[in-house]
Amino acid sequence: MRKLFSSYTLTIVITFLITNICFAQSQTSSETKIDRNHKKPSSSTFSIGPGTVSQSSIYKETQGTISYFPLILYTTPTWRFEGDTLKYSMTEELQSEIKYETRPLEKSDSKKYKTLEIKRGGLKYTLNYSKKIKQINYSLSLSTLPTESEQGLTYSASLGQQYQLSNNILLTPSLGFDYLDNRKRNYLYGVEKSEGSDSLKKYNVKNGFIPTAQVNIIHFLTTNRKWMLFGNLSYNFFNNDIYNSPLVESSSSSTLLLSAIYNY
Repeated sequence: MRKLFSSYTLTIVITFLITNICFAQSQTSSETKIDRNHKKPSSSTFSIGPGTVSQSSIYKETQGTISYFPLILYTTPTWRFEGDTLKYSMTEELQSEIKYETRPLEKSDSKKYKTLEIKRGGLKYTLNYSKKIKQINYSLSLSTLPTESEQGLTYSASLGQQYQLSNNILLTPSLGFDYLDNRKRNYLYGVEKSEGSDSLKKYNVKNGFIPTAQVNIIHFLTTNRKWMLFGNLSYNFFNNDIYNSPLVESSSSSTLLLSAIYNY
């Protein structure tokens, strides 16, 4: 079972990972000051490793998922491939990215959803601006599916700071929010009048504000920082308007990602 919101969260997790890997490749183990701003590599870099991700369920009568995958990261001075996302750096702070977004909910997930319209996936385009000010990393982004205009827009913002717990351990907590416009929040969590049934009443989501929090940790296993272990835990906290939807199961969703990475 595939979830749009969880897939979006996974993209953010991988973005945090590649940022830290790019940083690790440009530092030595003797340095104590951490600079997490994205630096364009002077040549291409390649990283690969096994990964696993566990995602909690969002919708009622569905289950959480655990998946395993090879995590492949390839960067050039202007292009980056991150797992399932292709990115282009227009400037040091401004980036665009494209990826395929899976369907948020299948009719086959439950008999309860047989009256819902078919939820479509598609190519998602995101424009992201990031900046570091006084050791705090700020990020703003806007994403949409250009070929699926009825799905609306998602606005995101976050801030975080990286801490060096030791020469080999980096910790990066961050806080932020997503804001789904009227079309987006009702596409994901609302029920149109034409979709209603005895078991699924019409519902309009009025509040698209979703606070987010995550923390990632990197442990370098070798002094040259070629091998590393990576972990990320992220949460999305649904407001009452989303939580009260007849589709939504819980007041929050979580994603846990674990991976071992080798940097060539």
